[in-house]
Amino acid sequence: MSEQTERLLEEHIARDLPMLRKEDRRDIIQLIAGHQPALNADRLADSMIASGVEVGVLLAVLLRYEWMVVQGIMKSTAAGGIAGQLPAFSRCVERFGTLQTAVLNAVERNWKKRLDKEVAARVVAECHAEWVREGVVRIHNYFQEMPVTANAGFHGYAGEYLTIMASPEVGRVFTCTDDMQEALITSPDQAFKIRVGVIRCRKGLLTLAVRDVAPAMQETREHFRVRMTEEIEVKLRRQSGMVVGRLIDISVSGMKVAMAAPCDLARDERLRCNWLLAGSACEADMTVCWRKERGDMLQFGLKFTRLGAVHEQVHKLMLIQQQRLIDRLKHLGAPSWMEMA
Repeated sequence: MSEQTERLLEEHIARDLPMLRKEDRRDIIQLIAGHQPALNADRLADSMIASGVEVGVLLAVLLRYEWMVVQGIMKSTAAGGIAGQLPAFSRCVERFGTLQTAVLNAVERNWKKRLDKEVAARVVAECHAEWVREGVVRIHNYFQEMPVTANAGFHGYAGEYLTIMASPEVGRVFTCTDDMQEALITSPDQAFKIRVGVIRCRKGLLTLAVRDVAPAMQETREHFRVRMTEEIEVKLRRQSGMVVGRLIDISVSGMKVAMAAPCDLARDERLRCNWLLAGSACEADMTVCWRKERGDMLQFGLKFTRLGAVHEQVHKLMLIQQQRLIDRLKHLGAPSWMEMA
């Protein structure tokens, strides 16, 4: 791109997009010219959208600038003919295409962020109405997959800060986590969870800040899961042969298994599984419910289709593990911040 075209672009951008930061206007020219801008295309697009410029206006002026640059290319490469112009045209279209795509992606991200905020505000408002109506806030956490809950008296909510009555039961909900600072509150429709964090505990009142709102996943599980503390091999037999995985956790309805990639196990595929549980050989028919990639490892959710004699072994393990966790919970003291309050 010629210096004359760059100066012309600079004048037009300053006139058409005065709301943009000077740095962003300079980066637009750098990107179009094929130079290295301070911000990459995605971050530049985010910054432009944050300035409040209308998306339609932004895309329209970018199209006009593209034609302006094309005209400059035609003048500067006229002597070389069409053979000399084509590579320059191609690079020009690619750079503008990159910027236009980045703008559209930024708009989508911005829209999703606003939507997430609206959803979060609605969820908290529904919970607040329930707290006022019932006078109780139900908080919970997980102690090695086992839910730990407590009912706390509602004291007030304002400016994203929730105040509840402190008690040993409430303290235990926080104690069962590693940092002892956060807990969860499930929305009335069970679809979302609010993560709250400790701000202060004073004179029997615990002040919590709303950290975020997210879809409830763990909260919708039907059955308690036991997480394995030892390596247990699971053999999964299928029509095309056998694959071997590692048991991560198990419940009376299914199990989670991990294995190294690649593995082409598909959703709804039926398997015959063999593993050892508490020293006893287990065998059951299962169906693949889901798969997730975790780096170079794969995780699969398997659902029992027919437990048979294994049901008693799994159920017994659940009861033993739950009782162990309950006994350990009884010995957990209050968090240090509650003791010092």
